[in-house]
Order: sequence, then C-alpha cells, then structure tokens
Amino acid sequence: MEKSKDFNKESNESQKKQKNSIAQKIKVFIFLRVNELNAFYLRNIRGVDLGKHCNINRKAKIDGVNPKGVHIGDYVRISQNALVLAHDTYRNNGYVDTYIGNHVNIGWGAVVNPGLHIGNHVIVGANSVVTRDIPDGCVAVGCPARIIKVGIKLNNRGGMICKGEKP
Repeated sequence: MEKSKDFNKESNESQKKQKNSIAQKIKVFIFLRVNELNAFYLRNIRGVDLGKHCNINRKAKIDGVNPKGVHIGDYVRISQNALVLAHDTYRNNGYVDTYIGNHVNIGWGAVVNPGLHIGNHVIVGANSVVTRDIPDGCVAVGCPARIIKVGIKLNNRGGMICKGEKP
C-alpha cells in the first residue's frame, strides 16, 4: 500500500515537471518570436542598422528622430528603458551616427548620447549615462559612465568569458 502511494507521488511530481518544462518551452518560443518581430520592425520599418542575433527589449528606445543613424553590431543586448540617441540639436549638426560594437550589453535605463562609439565586448551598467567613447573590452558604469574594468570578453549569450581587471 505504501509503495503505491510513493509511486503516485513520484508520478505526480514527474507530471508537474513535464508541465513546467512545456510551459517553459512555450514561454521561450513566444519570447523568441517577439524578439524576431522587434528586430524586423527596427530593421525594415525604422531603418536601424542592426546586426545578427541582437536582443533589444521592446521597451528600449532607439532614436525616434534619426533611427538610421544608430548602428548596432552582432550579439548586442539592450535592456528595458535604455535610450540610444543619434540626433543632437544643441550642436551645429543635427544628425550624427552612434555606433555600438559586437557583444555589447547595455543595462536597464542606460543612456547612450549621440555621436559616440562603443567598442566590442563592452558592458554598460544600469542607469549609466555614456558621454564619451568607450574602448573595447570594458565595463562602464555611473553618471557619467566611467570605466571600472578592462580586458573583458563576452560570449554570444552575454556572459563573461574573461573577467578582466581594474584599470
């Protein structure tokens, strides 16, 4: 009698795991489709120069005045409420190009000012304001963004391969 109760508990647990795994697979499928639609919208309708395998949150803001001036490399992740600008009305030239390299993570609420170059393998921290160019392999945080780590490398999923050191 007890063996049958244990067997029923095990079968119930395995059924719950299967349901959870199916639900997780559905969530991932939906996430990927929404990401593809967002990339299609940015590339084909807005005219953003967008690399392959980019993950740009649908609540991230890419310049509304000059979206063709934003150039984003491969394997870039831009979080929610981040703002990437490519127009500047305070200087003589109104439209400038903003370049974001390959393997870049831009944190939640970060602001990338117009006309800047962000190198490859860069992490921009949450709520940072990028006011100067950032070289390759750096972590930049703060307002204005300062480099706190150099020599990092990121993989295709945004994880650190090489942790780097302090400058």
